Amino acid sequence: MMDLQVAEIDVKDGTLRVVVHIENDKPAMVGKMGGKGDVKGALERGPVQAWFEMKRGVLERKGRPQDPVAPLPYREEMVMVSVKQGVTLAGTLAIPGGDKQAAGWPAVVLVSGSGPQNRDKQRMGQRPQLVLADRLARAGIAVLRYDERGMGLGTADFGTATMGDFSVGEEAAWKWLGSRPQVRKDVGGLRGMPRGGWWRRWLPGGSRGRVLWCYRLGRG
Repeated sequence: MMDLQVAEIDVKDGTLRVVVHIENDKPAMVGKMGGKGDVKGALERGPVQAWFEMKRGVLERKGRPQDPVAPLPYREEMVMVSVKQGVTLAGTLAIPGGDKQAAGWPAVVLVSGSGPQNRDKQRMGQRPQLVLADRLARAGIAVLRYDERGMGLGTADFGTATMGDFSVGEEAAWKWLGSRPQVRKDVGGLRGMPRGGWWRRWLPGGSRGRVLWCYRLGRG
């Protein structure tokens, strides 16, 4: 459980309660304390519980072997995509190869799932969107991933946005990516997971016709 920020700690009657920060949420870790400093309990996040066990010891931090390591066979650009007045998506565009003049790459927009997330879908030390973008770029596919509203450098409020608002952001990201001279306008896709799979329903029909859908675990 690395990279968690502790917001509150309370010990009462042999029970340890630790409130941590995970994105914009504050779930609680509640467990019984043993005689050797060990704690067994559950991480409670809404209706979901994940069991854990903690023991005394030296924490050894290890690098994530899946994280991209330079030099990379592609180049990255920090970009800003305007959706509408007051709403801007900040993201990273990965272009295969190092030649700025190279063109004709197929392209994909990575769409996040439930909850406000940054462009890497960072959670508890993991960055699956970064790992996926790296894999696709190495395979010769241009990739755009972006921060959700209110996360990272993204503007506007995630909590007040509707499914239609999210789809407008998706369409803006796809249109922006299609306008880049390095990518093919006739070959592209949107890749989403959990709730990212729902938003496809809200895209205008014209956008649907140009998109090769690839939604992982999307409902409906």
